[in-house]
Amino acid sequence: LFYHCGYVQGLRKDSLWEYAMPEAEKIGGKVGQSPSEFEADMQDGDGIWLAMWDGDGAWPEMPEDGGAWSRTEHAGIRRNGGKMKYKMLQSTDLKVSGICLGTVKYGTDMAERDAWEQMDSFLDLGGNFLDTAHVYGDWTPGERAKSEHVIGRFLKNRGNRSRVIIRTKGAHPYMETMGESRVKPECIRRDLEESLQALGTDEIDLYFLHRDDLSMPVEEILGVLEEERRKGKIRWYGCSNWTLPRLQEADRIAKAEGYSGVVCNQLM
Repeated sequence: LFYHCGYVQGLRKDSLWEYAMPEAEKIGGKVGQSPSEFEADMQDGDGIWLAMWDGDGAWPEMPEDGGAWSRTEHAGIRRNGGKMKYKMLQSTDLKVSGICLGTVKYGTDMAERDAWEQMDSFLDLGGNFLDTAHVYGDWTPGERAKSEHVIGRFLKNRGNRSRVIIRTKGAHPYMETMGESRVKPECIRRDLEESLQALGTDEIDLYFLHRDDLSMPVEEILGVLEEERRKGKIRWYGCSNWTLPRLQEADRIAKAEGYSGVVCNQLM
């Protein structure tokens, strides 16, 4: 299971919490839903626990078995003698941690200092998979692509780019013109170049199209992604918010053209 953890302070039931709770319950987790405390303990077979709660609420009680909490300002992770699990992402050479850290609030609701601390803790515990998007943070004034820039500055400062698998997304409409599609060759290329600059890297490990546009031929979209992959700017590509028929068409075209093709889809 992949947990898109994101910003852990002030989780709301209408967002991540809506699926975090049932996923936690599947594996014996417990949840609390009081206004001041949102908590989910999620345990895998090797004993990695995550706790998520409102920063204004109470600190979760110490485990009865005496395990220790490692506390930061916004998150706590308890290790119970286990190790992070990894898996090869289907049809790729990407070996990713079983927990993917979401960064949607970096540079906005979560201060850069706290974001760096969270990423340090995540990497120290064996995590290596970061999720971001070129549009993350654009709903506030100032620097565009705030989340990507925070991650880029962190990686440059720590000198640990090789330890991290980055998944970012492009071709989302601008916040000012949400009704205008940007799933166009020129927009895809522009967003990719800007993401590479913001993240301070020469290649994106996994590049998603954040949206689809049914008026755009799948052949044209795949052609752009494959061109950028062959230039070395993308290792693998996927998509977000695509329908099954469009994915099936993309798979058919990729096989016919000898493309690497769409390796995964993020459901929203």
